[in-house]
Amino acid sequence: MTSNPIKAITVALSLVIVSLPFNSEADTVSSGSACHAITPAQAKNMEWRAQGMVNTDPTNDWWVNCPFTRTIGYSEQIVSLRVFNDANQDIPMSCNFREMYRGRQVRGTQKDVTVPAGDSAVLQWTMTPNYEDSVINAACRLPEGLQIEAAITRDGQSGGSPIGGTEDAVACITAPDDAYYGTPTVNMRDGSVLNNYNGRDWFRNDSVVMFRTRSGSWYGIVNEQDYLRLDVSVVPDNCFAADPGDSVLSTEEGAEGKRIYISSGYFVVNSSCGIDVSSTLGYYTPPFVRSADREDYIVDYGTGEDCLIRSFVES
Repeated sequence: MTSNPIKAITVALSLVIVSLPFNSEADTVSSGSACHAITPAQAKNMEWRAQGMVNTDPTNDWWVNCPFTRTIGYSEQIVSLRVFNDANQDIPMSCNFREMYRGRQVRGTQKDVTVPAGDSAVLQWTMTPNYEDSVINAACRLPEGLQIEAAITRDGQSGGSPIGGTEDAVACITAPDDAYYGTPTVNMRDGSVLNNYNGRDWFRNDSVVMFRTRSGSWYGIVNEQDYLRLDVSVVPDNCFAADPGDSVLSTEEGAEGKRIYISSGYFVVNSSCGIDVSSTLGYYTPPFVRSADREDYIVDYGTGEDCLIRSFVES
């Protein structure tokens, strides 16, 4: 490997949670003309009309970015784009919805829809923010004939920062509140309780990244070394979000195997690896005796799948 992408993770010892009550008056709708082309060169192919943003290029789909207005806090957010099709045929459209914070994508998901001819359709993402003042936007591939008419935000359930239960995985960092030597249960500092099904020994200084996949399964990365399935009997209401992992921008098959692209380069993994676009990645390295035995893995927080990193190429 030309670079080691494994991230250092520190345990949070305290956390102040700020939350806002549910307020239906916080729901907002803004014109699709608030969207913009991702580059000035592409902007010449766009028109900002009264009914929204339109791509006027008959030969190319162009990428646009649409911001959403939301309340500050950890309330569940339901963000959506309403798209109108003024063509005489059905047109597919795809958007990557993203939560951004301090220059990085915290999480994201891809949404697809086919907009019927002469009608409208909605692309929607329901999520709970990792950060109270993060930004939500959507990058969309806009074909000719479609008009982004409206960007809509609705407040859902209120609460603290999430530990799971939405359609997207959330990675939380915690540690045992004491040493546990093969005990049936383990109490964590964030209030969660684990059924210690394999009789594992746990220590107060263990750094544990817990996450719940989109299917509802729980996993943990302990001390950046051990990756294991967790049996969570008590789930806390809040969590301290782990360092946001790298987001998968694209994948492709190469001669050496599957390439998984992130912002700093690409991993090469086996072709059977199921990690795909919009996945958020964690990392772990099992203990090794000799440097020649070292093996680094990436983990998809959304599905729990882990894949051996064969190499990493910096961009």
